[in-house]
Amino acid sequence: LDRATEQCAKAETALHAAESRLQAALAELAGFDTETLAVRRQTAQTRADQLSEAGRLWTTLSAAQTQQRKLEEESRTLQEQVAQTEAALHQLGADKPAATARLEQAEKSLKTAEAASAKSVETLRASLEPDSPCPVCGATDHPYSTGDAPSRAMLAALKADVGECRKALEVLVARESAQQTRRDHHRQRLSELVKEQETLTTALERDRAAWNAHPLAPELTAIASADRSGWLTDQQQQVRNDLATIVQQENAQRQAAQQRDAAQKTRDQAQKQHSAAQNTLNAAQATFERTTQNLQTARERQTDLARQLAERLDALDAAFSGHDWRPRWQADPARFHDQRRQKVTQWNERTQQAEQWRQRLGEMEIEISGLNATVADKTAQLGRASDDFKHVDDALRDKRQRRQTLFDGRAVTDVEAQLAKAIEDARRALQQQEDVARNAGQTQASAEAVLKQARNALTGSEQAAKQVDAALQQWLADYNARHPTALLDTPALRALLVHDGTWLKREREALKALADAVSRAETILKERRKQQEDHERQRTSLDAVETVRDAQQKILADLTAARSRATEAELNVRQDDERRAKTASLQTDILQQEAKTRLWGQLNELIGSADGKKFRNHAQQFTLDVLLGYANRHLNDLSRRYRLERVKETLALMVVDQDMGDEIRSVHSLSGGESFLVSLALALGLASLSSNRVRVESLFIDEGFGSLDADTLRVAMDALDNLQAQGRKVGVISHVQDMTERIGVQIQVRRQSGGQSRIEVTPQARG
Repeated sequence: LDRATEQCAKAETALHAAESRLQAALAELAGFDTETLAVRRQTAQTRADQLSEAGRLWTTLSAAQTQQRKLEEESRTLQEQVAQTEAALHQLGADKPAATARLEQAEKSLKTAEAASAKSVETLRASLEPDSPCPVCGATDHPYSTGDAPSRAMLAALKADVGECRKALEVLVARESAQQTRRDHHRQRLSELVKEQETLTTALERDRAAWNAHPLAPELTAIASADRSGWLTDQQQQVRNDLATIVQQENAQRQAAQQRDAAQKTRDQAQKQHSAAQNTLNAAQATFERTTQNLQTARERQTDLARQLAERLDALDAAFSGHDWRPRWQADPARFHDQRRQKVTQWNERTQQAEQWRQRLGEMEIEISGLNATVADKTAQLGRASDDFKHVDDALRDKRQRRQTLFDGRAVTDVEAQLAKAIEDARRALQQQEDVARNAGQTQASAEAVLKQARNALTGSEQAAKQVDAALQQWLADYNARHPTALLDTPALRALLVHDGTWLKREREALKALADAVSRAETILKERRKQQEDHERQRTSLDAVETVRDAQQKILADLTAARSRATEAELNVRQDDERRAKTASLQTDILQQEAKTRLWGQLNELIGSADGKKFRNHAQQFTLDVLLGYANRHLNDLSRRYRLERVKETLALMVVDQDMGDEIRSVHSLSGGESFLVSLALALGLASLSSNRVRVESLFIDEGFGSLDADTLRVAMDALDNLQAQGRKVGVISHVQDMTERIGVQIQVRRQSGGQSRIEVTPQARG
C-alpha cells in the first residue's frame, strides 16, 4: 500500500508536468494561424506563378518585337538597295545603246580600213584613174588614192578601239547581269521577309493578346518597357523571399504541432500511468482492508478451532485406550497422521481384498461349471479334428513327396529368383558382349584407319629418309671438298649431332665471344696504329716551339672547356634524374587520381548528368517500381489478366497479358474499359504509396465508368466498396445510371432554367 501510494504521487506529479508542457505547446501552436498561412502561401504561390508566366510572356513578346524591328530595318534596307539597283539598271540601260553604237561604228571603221588595206584592193586602187568610174562600184570619186591608203598603225588603233568598245560593252552587260541578280535576290529576300513578318505579326498579336489577358498586365502598364524585366526579377525575388518566410513559419508551425503531439502523447501516457497507479493504489487499499478483515476472522476462527480440537482430542482418547498417544502426536503430528493414515489404508485395502476374493470365488465356481461343459464339447470336437487332421496330414505328406522330386526340393521363390537372376545375367552378358563387339568394331575401324595412316606415313618417311640420306651424302661431299684438312664422314657427323641444344648454345656463345674478342682486338690494334702514326707525325714535325706551346695551350683550353661541359652535363643529368623522379611521383599521383576519377566517372556514367536528369530518372524508376507493386496488387483484384511492368531504363509502362502467355503489350493497345481499370489501379497504388507518409482518406474518380461493361463495372464497384470498407471516403462523378443502385449516398446536380442548377441529396445521406 505504501509503494502504491508513492507511485501514485509520482504519476500525479508527472501528469501535472505533462499537462503544463501540453498547455505551453497548445499556447505556442495557437499563435499560428493555419488558414492565414495557407492563404498567404496560396497568394504568394499564385503571385509567383503569375510573375513567372508574365516573365515568360514578356520575354517572348520582347523577342518578337525585337525580331519585328530587325525585320522592318532589313526590309527598309533591302528596299533601298532594290531602288539603288533599279537606278543602276536604268543608267546601265541608258548607257548600253551608246556603247553598242560605238562598238558597231568602230567595227565598221575597222572593216573599212581592213578592206582598204587588202592586196586586191591595192591592185585595184593602182589601176584607178581620176574621174574614171570604178570597175567595182562605178564611183568616180576615189577617196583612197595610192598615197592615202590606211597604215598598219591606223589599223592597230582601230583594232584597239574596237577592243575597248567591246570590253566596255561587256563590262556594261556584266554589271547589268550582276545588278539584275542582286535585284532578284533582294526581291526574293523581300518576299521572304513579308512572309516572316506576316507570321511574326500573327505570333506577336497572339503574344500581345496573351500579355493583355495576363493579370499583371495592368500593373506593368505604368512601368517602362526597358524596366519591366528588372521589375519582374525583383518581384520574383521578393515573392521567393515571402515564400521562404512562409515556409519558415510553416516549419515552425509543424514543429509546434509536433511538440504539441509529443506533449499530448506524453500527457496521455502520464494519464495512463496515473490511472494505473490510482487503480493499483485502490487495489492495494482494498487488499489491505480485506487482509485486515481476514486477519480478524482468522483469529476468531483460531479460537473456535482450538475449542473444537480439545473436544475431538477428548473423543479420540477412547480409540487409543491402553497407551498415551498425545505426546507422540504433539511431538510429530505429521508422522503420527501418516502412520494412522497408513493403518487405515491397510485395513481398507484388506477389507476390499477380502470382498474381492469372495466375489472371485463365486465367479470361479460358475466358471468351473461352464468349463466342465465346454471340456466335454471340446473332447468331441478333438476326436473329429484328429480324424480330419489325419486325412489332411496324409495328403500333405503325399504332396510333399511329389514336391521333393521337383527342383531338388527347393522353394518356388528361390527357383523363380534364380531363374530371374539367370535371365538378367544372360541379358547383361549379352549386352556386354554386344558392347564389346561394338567397341571392338569401332576399335578395329580406328586401328585400320590408323594403320593405313601409319603405312602412308611410313612410306613418306622412307622416301623422305632416302631424300635426306642423299642430301646428307651431298652435304658431306661438299663439306669435305671445302675443308680437305678436316674430313667428315657419317659416324663423325652422328657423333657431333649427339650433342644437345645446350652444348650447341654454349659453343655458339664461346665462338661469338672469341669473334667479338678478335673484333675488339683488331679495332684496338687499328686505333693504336693510328695513334702511333699520329704521334710519329707529331714527333717528326718541324713546327717551332711557340707553335707547339700554342697548340698545347689551345688543347688545355679545349680540355678545360670539355671539363666544364662535362660538369654541366653531369649537373644536367642530375637535374634530369630529379625531374624523372618527380615525374615518376607525379605519374603515381596521376594514376591514383585517375583511379578516383574513373570511379567518379563510372558514377557519372551510371547516375550522373549536368542537369541531374539521369539521377532523377534513376530515383524515379525505384519509386515507379514501388508504385507498380501497389498498382498490380489492386489490378489483380480488378483484372487478373493484366500486370503492369516498367520498360527497362525508362519511365515508360508496358502491359503483360497473362492470359496470352505473358505477352508484352503497349498500354495504347488496351480498350477504353481496360485503360480505365489500369488507371484506377495506378490511382489506388499512388494512394497506397502516399499513405506511407500522409494518410489518404478520400478518393475522387471523375467519369470513365461509361466505357465499362456490366461485369467490369461490377468488379470496379466491388473494389471501391472494399476501399470504403477500409475507412476511406470514395467519391464518384459519373452519368452511368446503373451505378445509382450501388451508391447509396448521392449528390445529384439537376439542371434548371435560366442557366441555373440545383443540388439534391438522397434520403440515405440526409438520414
